[in-house]
Amino acid sequence: MKTFSVTCFALILYFGAPAQTFTQLLENGKDLIKKERGDKASDKGNYLRAAITLEAALQMKPDDPEAHYFLGSAYDYENNADCGEIINTRKGLAIAASNEFETVIRLQPNYTGEIIALDPVSKLYSIWGCLGFCYMVKGYEDSARWAFAEGKKRGAFGDFSLTYYRKLLHDCGPHAIYISYGDFSIMNIWYLQAVEHYRTDVTAMNLNMLYIPWVTEYYYKHDSSLFSSQQVASDTTKYEEWEEQEVAIPIQSTGKKLKVPIKPTYYDRYLVRNDMVLLDMVQHNKFMRPLYFEKGSAPEAILMLNHYTADRFIMDELVPKERPSPDKAFYDQFSIFPFQLINTVNPHCSEDVRNVRGLRYEFIKAVYQLLAENKKADARKLLAQMEQYIPVSQYSYEDPALEGYVTDFHAKVK
Repeated sequence: MKTFSVTCFALILYFGAPAQTFTQLLENGKDLIKKERGDKASDKGNYLRAAITLEAALQMKPDDPEAHYFLGSAYDYENNADCGEIINTRKGLAIAASNEFETVIRLQPNYTGEIIALDPVSKLYSIWGCLGFCYMVKGYEDSARWAFAEGKKRGAFGDFSLTYYRKLLHDCGPHAIYISYGDFSIMNIWYLQAVEHYRTDVTAMNLNMLYIPWVTEYYYKHDSSLFSSQQVASDTTKYEEWEEQEVAIPIQSTGKKLKVPIKPTYYDRYLVRNDMVLLDMVQHNKFMRPLYFEKGSAPEAILMLNHYTADRFIMDELVPKERPSPDKAFYDQFSIFPFQLINTVNPHCSEDVRNVRGLRYEFIKAVYQLLAENKKADARKLLAQMEQYIPVSQYSYEDPALEGYVTDFHAKVK
């Protein structure tokens, strides 16, 4: 039925509909995509209609970056509109979507048109990361390596992001569990593990994807020690009722338990599937394997466990006590971390820029702590290092409060 309706729509558009201008076609195509993204009950037919409409617009104006951006988005969302559909990703649509975003970058590297969620460069990471993971889940290792390598050839998996996440994996303890909050980080880690075979002892998972049974089943298949049982990995329950309560997390090394309050996360009444899976993992792990969360993870998304994490510079480690103050290992990172890699940032990739701003935030935290300890010389040194590697002229402050802190720091270190 969908094929019939789309075919009729195409015939009407090209032969029977009143003539439309380029602007009308572009806006209609954009509206169809936005409508589809907001309608969870839809059968995705609007993405096909949007593609047809935007293809017609590009017949009139073939070098319009925004039309190419939204046509790429239509192909991409038709391929997999959310992470639950990654397993059904199709190579042909991935290539078609990638071609459109590559065209946008060629026509206007500093794309200024409207975006949906991601800039054109970040879209390339998403397209090829999804295809690569689809192949990983299906056991097609050679195809996964091809997909990631093809993505890099086409503009994804740049030098800065790969070096950044290679450093992150390097800093993980043996057989660690790393839980990402965003898609960008996990896709770079998939690349490093699939293509470079780097730190494959680390199990890297995306927090939001723990909601999906086939994802947790995939991880259980490769590492059954992650969960307390296969049932946890395969259970399709989407949420369960939950009242705020104290939960005990066993500490294998001491035989004691860390008691943490866990509140409902959904409508003040439920825990959703990814919450339940995460809680099972944490309790089952018993602090035996290092477990890290991505920096910037929303506290409510990790069950407020941020109160029990130690700062490891570009990630946070779950520890069996209330959040400790930064230690020597944290400060040592300012002399160890390869800040010169910032020179390789793709300025048109918002995720690269976000990570650079994240590094600056680590500097600000460290300077604040040093000043609190009256270590002005050390604070002055770090402040100078921060401004050398992350100049405001290239990386402006998005939060005026942070800029205010830095201005105050300069006054205090004199």
